[in-house]
Amino acid sequence: ECDVVYDGCELRGIVLECDIDFLTEDGYSSYVSIDKNASKFLKDFTFDGRGHYLRGLSPYDYTSIFMYYLPEGCTVKNLAMIFDEGKFEMGNDNLERFAFDPKDETMAAASPFIGVNSGTIQNCIIECSGYYINGMNTNTSIGTVAGINRGTIRSVRSSVGLVLPQNCNFGYVTGSPKFYLGGIVGMNYGTLEDILLSEA
Repeated sequence: ECDVVYDGCELRGIVLECDIDFLTEDGYSSYVSIDKNASKFLKDFTFDGRGHYLRGLSPYDYTSIFMYYLPEGCTVKNLAMIFDEGKFEMGNDNLERFAFDPKDETMAAASPFIGVNSGTIQNCIIECSGYYINGMNTNTSIGTVAGINRGTIRSVRSSVGLVLPQNCNFGYVTGSPKFYLGGIVGMNYGTLEDILLSEA
């Protein structure tokens, strides 16, 4: 279903050869998010979807469904992510499930797609009917494509419904966690080009 590219012992790329549906016969998703520590230390890595989709993702255990980190020099392209609703409890007891901004380790990042992007995301589609977020008591930046962007996001379409608790505070409130929410990215320090955000 995919080709895996190595340079010696180092993973350099994944190329999809077909669409993949992770939904099992009993209605559960068999997808597991790319390992947090492994994604953080990727080098010159490219995930090329070749126009195929990943479907049947039910991300109830992960704050960043596809990858926690996309490092500088790495690329995800030509991929469609179509997944079921996700629900996340975002509290201090779940910090191991977050990506954190490498330049501000007090700021957590969450996204249906990639937590912290320092590489390139291009020609991708992200679709989800509902991304439910509860229990926000840590500094958090949330976006539908990346929680925090320090790289380039280009030619991307996102259709994700973000559902937040009624008592959340946006921006900075004295004595409360910082909380940032964006249609594409929560906090942007990089480049956004040719972006389409539509209603889920």
